[in-house]
Amino acid sequence: DLLAKAQNNDIQAAFKLALMYDIGDRVPENRERAIYWLQKAEQANLADAQYVMAVWAERGYFAEASADLVIPMYEAAARQGHLNAMKSLANIFYETNEQKYQFWMNKIRTYQ
Repeated sequence: DLLAKAQNNDIQAAFKLALMYDIGDRVPENRERAIYWLQKAEQANLADAQYVMAVWAERGYFAEASADLVIPMYEAAARQGHLNAMKSLANIFYETNEQKYQFWMNKIRTYQ
């Protein structure tokens, strides 16, 4: 089952389990368990997990989250080709840093 796979270091299973716990899909909704499994997947450099970690940080799931933490999370996923992470970075830098905005827009163009 999915839990057994996640416990045996199946990173995709850990990621899926995190999403399931987040919304209560076939398991009781449990933010702490969701974060636990997401961090396992993120620590294994799964781009989808890095992206979701950044999204959750922006939503306030982590008390210590700030732009200083969120941007590197998006960048980690974007460096692996995660298109939504690239789009998020472009949106973050749209009005504040033209050079970084253009960098990520150019990356997006190459991945589409």
